[in-house]
Amino acid sequence: MPLFRVSITDTSGNVAASGQAQVMTVVDYSNYDTSTEAGHLQASFSDYKKIILTSYGGYSYTLSAQAGGDALIIAPASETTFPITHTAPYDVDDVHNVVLIAVPTWNNAVAYVANDGHHVYYNTKLYQCIQNGTNQNPATETAYWTEVTDADLPLKYRLSESFKIDYDITAEYVDQVHLANNATKALYRSDIDKDPSFQAASQLWTMLEGINIDAALGLWDQVDDTITKAKELINEL
Repeated sequence: MPLFRVSITDTSGNVAASGQAQVMTVVDYSNYDTSTEAGHLQASFSDYKKIILTSYGGYSYTLSAQAGGDALIIAPASETTFPITHTAPYDVDDVHNVVLIAVPTWNNAVAYVANDGHHVYYNTKLYQCIQNGTNQNPATETAYWTEVTDADLPLKYRLSESFKIDYDITAEYVDQVHLANNATKALYRSDIDKDPSFQAASQLWTMLEGINIDAALGLWDQVDDTITKAKELINEL
């Protein structure tokens, strides 16, 4: 069975994040239910868990299970089915980055192993195991643990992925197609290519296809640039 691995990709390797209307959904596909690693049972991840959402447009939003966080993203104690789905509001087309962090709480009965890269959360702080041991309190046993920040966590506990949402652009494309379809039959027979709505729909469709291609290639600067240009076109319509 696999060791613990934090993930927001589904079985096909796709980033499990999407948007519709004004809700963005991020799905946690971490393998809590299949990992047999010591100290990494599902119930161990009840105290320190974060989803950090940022965009090229500038917003940043953190959902946290820590005290003082904006919202809880912990699965209920009775939860037995994964993935966990959490939603957060958004109101713009943009390139988004999601950082998923999940760290187990220290358990005095677990035999932690330094070579396995074990990290724990204990009493508001994060620690890395530097020497194998059981029942060694992270807050006092500095020969066994060293304090770290969530930025120091390995990929095992901390994952970053980029994805795009272009809800408004798609909606505008549909509106322009509708307007173009309302043109007269004579216009369709002769000058459809000159119809402003048809031209706008064609431009938006080309941009949407370009966004999808660049996103698949991970060219996020180009995706962001195309989204910006599409927004400018929409504002001109």
